[in-house]
Amino acid sequence: MFEKIRIKEHMEVADCKGQHVGTVDEVEGDAIKLTKSDSADSMHHFLALDDVEKIDDNRIYLKETARIPEGLGNKAVARHARLRRPLQGVAENPAPDVRRRGFSCPVCR
Repeated sequence: MFEKIRIKEHMEVADCKGQHVGTVDEVEGDAIKLTKSDSADSMHHFLALDDVEKIDDNRIYLKETARIPEGLGNKAVARHARLRRPLQGVAENPAPDVRRRGFSCPVCR
C-alpha cells in the first residue's frame, strides 16, 4: 500500500501497461483529480485511490482492474494525433518564420 501524501500535482498517471492516462491536478478525499488538458472533453476526471497499484518516481501506475473514465487514455491520444496532423495544402516543412509563431498543442501543455 502507498501513502496518498506521496501523490503530488503534475505527476503522470499510467495504466498497468505504462500508457499515459492523465496528469494529477490534485487529490480530493479518496480520489485523484486529473487535469482537463488530458481529457478529450476538456473536463476534470477522477480516479479512485483504490485503483492505484504503485507509485514509482514521478509516475502513478493503475491496477489492471482500474476503471479509466471515458475520454482519457486512447481518446485523448487520438485527439492529440488529430491536432498534430498536418493540414491539407500546408508544406510538410514550413518556412522558419511559420515555425516560430508558437503553435502549442493543448494536449501537450
